[in-house]
Amino acid sequence: MYTDRPTINKYTGQNLDASYDNFLNVAIKAVQDYIDSACSSSGGYRTFEKSDVETRKFDGNEGMDLEIDDLYSLTSLKVDGIALIENEDFFLYPANDTPKTKIQLCQDYQASGLNNSRMSVAGKSRYIFNRGQQNVEVTGKFYYDDEVPETIKLVATRLVAGLITGNSDVKKSESFDDYSVSYSDVEKLSNQLGINDLLAPYMRGVKIKIGILRV
Repeated sequence: MYTDRPTINKYTGQNLDASYDNFLNVAIKAVQDYIDSACSSSGGYRTFEKSDVETRKFDGNEGMDLEIDDLYSLTSLKVDGIALIENEDFFLYPANDTPKTKIQLCQDYQASGLNNSRMSVAGKSRYIFNRGQQNVEVTGKFYYDDEVPETIKLVATRLVAGLITGNSDVKKSESFDDYSVSYSDVEKLSNQLGINDLLAPYMRGVKIKIGILRV
């Protein structure tokens, strides 16, 4: 979770007890979904919630580079069912940072140790991802970092607090069991609070004013 009841109580000065948990769980889930969506891009998904090892599939694009969802750690990579070796057959980027957001195949097939039948060769000097549907399998842990950044925790807390204290037009049911909140509810509140300015450094592919590019 990006925030929790004790943090929200401290931030708002309220004393919400366990009877509010259903309401808070719904609100926190909606806020986390909004944050993840706002920080993702068409090239890949970004989440700040830790997860176990899983396999995700991507479409080959006939290029040397392939954008992937945020990858914190890699277990294996298969292309067309063929297992490839990191730093011999491919590299992960950005080179000196996490999460990884791009796979680049070795540019010199003669140095890679792969024979031509295993991957496509373009111009006899580089490998490309064969075009195909879900023919690239990446296994690993897909999330931003081992710890949720403090700014993300603050954003989540402010948004959930806004839903509680009426800083939005969200209509709360008399019964917390019936409470629901939509993406548009959170988006409206985020716009009111100027939240995207805080999220900007964590948005994939967004250029920050000081000239740093987060990818």
